[in-house]
Amino acid sequence: MKRLLLYALLCVLPLGGSTLWAQHHRGLKIDFGGYVQTLWQIGNQYDAFTVGKNVGRYDGKPASRFGIRRGYFSAQGSYRDIAATITVDVGDYGVKAHEASITYTPGCSGFFLKAGLQGVRFGNELSLKSSALETFDRPAFLDAMIPGAIDWGATIGYNTPATSRTRGEVSVSVLSGNGANKMDKSLPNFSANTTVKHRMRGSELALGLSAYIGSVEKGEQLFARRYYGAHAALSSRYDGGVFDLRTEVAFGKQPGTLLAPYVFASKADEIDRGDVLVRPFVGATLFLGNRFAHTPLRLFARYTFTEQNRNLKERYLQNQTYPYNFALEGMKHTATAGTEFYFLRDKLKLTVAYQFNSTQEGFNASQLPTFDAGTHLGLVGLQYAF
Repeated sequence: MKRLLLYALLCVLPLGGSTLWAQHHRGLKIDFGGYVQTLWQIGNQYDAFTVGKNVGRYDGKPASRFGIRRGYFSAQGSYRDIAATITVDVGDYGVKAHEASITYTPGCSGFFLKAGLQGVRFGNELSLKSSALETFDRPAFLDAMIPGAIDWGATIGYNTPATSRTRGEVSVSVLSGNGANKMDKSLPNFSANTTVKHRMRGSELALGLSAYIGSVEKGEQLFARRYYGAHAALSSRYDGGVFDLRTEVAFGKQPGTLLAPYVFASKADEIDRGDVLVRPFVGATLFLGNRFAHTPLRLFARYTFTEQNRNLKERYLQNQTYPYNFALEGMKHTATAGTEFYFLRDKLKLTVAYQFNSTQEGFNASQLPTFDAGTHLGLVGLQYAF
């Protein structure tokens, strides 16, 4: 009986009490965390959802949906210079791994090496968890560039000491280019990201540059995958609260199919459908937020511009009878405004937001882009972090 109790204690101890475990094994630390997000979306009959399984565009039906957007669980164990992290996502897509990596940080040198399934280091927005995003979603052009924001690979980087007012981080990654799908045969892709942060009186300014160079293969052909970006962020604390600004721009070449602008190496089911296009694209986003002092209230606004195919006009003028999918390849303007309410020491967050989308429909007689009447989407989200 005593032996059974001992076995039970050894099984429960790592799950329920990292503090007790650390007392017996100095230097070993185990952390758990995560969040659960529920989401209610309300749209007009011309709207299309971009979270979970898409609702078809222009289906003529008013759109309304409620459910669990994501359940996220993270476990990290560290011993001296080595840390292992495993995170999983739960949603209407089922259960999938979000990260499974090992990080080696030798002493206080500032260098680190990370290997496994991990977040892709490009810009600033991709590094933010959905729990930190105002509507739980990143700008669409970033999702098209790097679906899921994760990939298999290895990263080496360096962080300058945190004691300095000016700090920097630089990293270089070798990635599979397959996203989180599986460990398929692929050619290596490379990404590089650098950010410099400077602290001022109550404020911090961050500036950075990013690049992604790789290729994807279909049959015996290789298609270039080139991304370049710049990002900036400002967080300023004043008597009335905290003001945040984030902006990011990315451009380059994106291989995909006629049916989807996504990289087809990251969307395996798209490989055999339609011809391959290498689209030159550009995308930009600007976020403004203000958390008011002594209140649980934060107001925010975001604007995003995307031109998924900068060659669309030239191709269209050459052959106007071609059935172009302007909703996927044309320009798109997205404006979002809303508020966040925080409770339980910021562990519980209620988000109420409105989003307007305007998508290119074609070109007029003057060869200028024309846009639809716009779609409207209301969002109510509730998140609990632990």
